[in-house]
Amino acid sequence: MRGINSDGITAILLMLVASIALWHTRELNEMSAAFPRTVGWILVGLSIVYFSKSFWRPRGEKRFAAVDRRRVIIATVGIVFYGALIGLIGFLWASLLYLTFFACFLQKRELQLRLRLMRAVVFAFAVGGSFYLLFRYVFVVPLPNGVLFGS
Repeated sequence: MRGINSDGITAILLMLVASIALWHTRELNEMSAAFPRTVGWILVGLSIVYFSKSFWRPRGEKRFAAVDRRRVIIATVGIVFYGALIGLIGFLWASLLYLTFFACFLQKRELQLRLRLMRAVVFAFAVGGSFYLLFRYVFVVPLPNGVLFGS
């Protein structure tokens, strides 16, 4: 058995996050607490697996060796813009723009731009539209309309 490494520390932090989430759901009614508790318990279970793995099979490769810094920066900036766009144009339109951009951005460059855009738009409408419909009409969550389209 080996000592604790960064994976073990990450697992402990995730376990702490899950514990805090579970603690904050203790006074909610059963229906309100169902989703956060389920996510919390799943995170607890996966954290235990991750922690165990960190002891028995530590990583041998150098961390972040294959990371494309340019892509990480673009992804980070995209997420920040997505957050800002939600307040400006609303959840649905911001999600469609964000998903279209990233689906196009993450596809292989060998494909023609037109094909990448078509795939990205179909993906964005399928995923973004599904999440919008799910949260708006099934879970009845009031999603932001944005300043431009708000009422």
